[in-house]
Amino acid sequence: MSCKLDNSSESVFIYFSLQRKICITNFLQIPPEAQLQDDFAWDGVFNQLNIRSEAKVLVIISDNTPEISAVLDQMIKRNLIGSYYLMFSDGWPATDAAFYNRYQDYIKGMTL
Repeated sequence: MSCKLDNSSESVFIYFSLQRKICITNFLQIPPEAQLQDDFAWDGVFNQLNIRSEAKVLVIISDNTPEISAVLDQMIKRNLIGSYYLMFSDGWPATDAAFYNRYQDYIKGMTL
């Protein structure tokens, strides 16, 4: 399978999923208003995830600490930690001690 690549996050995700042989069941982009902790916007994201109830892995490609924190905060708030396996890109902020301390009790296997 080949895909035409542009600079969109969806194309980058497809490229890396093909390279690493990860099957994509759904691609969701976090809407900008969700990054502002808008619960209504997050409802839409998680409702779309629930449509694919067989999906158990979330791959989050971002190096934006507030965006990643927003995802994790919403998962904690909705009691979804442990419902999905989380895979983050290598650009995620686990090397940030404050980030690590904030989420270490929720994310097993997270290391600095």
